[in-house]
Amino acid sequence: MSKAKRPIIFYDQLGCGYSKVDKEVQSRIHAQTYIQELDNLISYFGLKEFSLLGHSWGGMLAFLYIFAKDPEGLRSLILFSTLPSTKMWNDGCLEFLLEGKTKNEQARIREIFESGNEKDISKLMKQHEKEHVKGVINFKYARKRFPKTNVSIYERLWGKGEALGSGELKDYDVTSKLQDIEVPTLILRGEFDESSASMNEFMHKEIQGSEFVTFSVCKHNSYATEPDLVNKTISAFLDKNGL
Repeated sequence: MSKAKRPIIFYDQLGCGYSKVDKEVQSRIHAQTYIQELDNLISYFGLKEFSLLGHSWGGMLAFLYIFAKDPEGLRSLILFSTLPSTKMWNDGCLEFLLEGKTKNEQARIREIFESGNEKDISKLMKQHEKEHVKGVINFKYARKRFPKTNVSIYERLWGKGEALGSGELKDYDVTSKLQDIEVPTLILRGEFDESSASMNEFMHKEIQGSEFVTFSVCKHNSYATEPDLVNKTISAFLDKNGL
């Protein structure tokens, strides 16, 4: 329950977090599995009206769910550090890495990206974060007991690293459908987010009447860096829209 007395449902997706499944079941989990799981959850709780918040992959799932199910009960959408297409994400990560580099360094980075070597790309991301991000980010919130990422599902659906989507979701693209979203929409990202400014500006432009907020000195998980500000921003959006 939120401070504004709004009931909140936060769930661990099948095979993720504390939702444990054996390897045979893991091998049969795909994006469609999670679309149906979300639909089942909404039906189970009998939700006639609801707001949907999706962070990162959760935002992708929100898009996929909305366009597949066209839910009557959806009253608002909150897109948090997410993406409308894998290609745009990959391009944004490359843009992120090229920033502030010399021409020779940029040429080398482009070469590594074009090679598709995910280990080398991940190393680039870690080095870039160490040089430009780590020293200015302070976490105010951290989950004390956090389950390990299910690497098997993550790598099959997305790839071996955040900077390059190369798994089953490599062709994910909802850019042509964004104009169909008619509910109040809030778009959020961090200043140093892998979810690029240009990509979020594109979503803001395409989704009529949407609001767009960037959290200063935050990365991909703004909720851990500025939890009070994030909560205040989301609550103000819901209040304004009578939700």
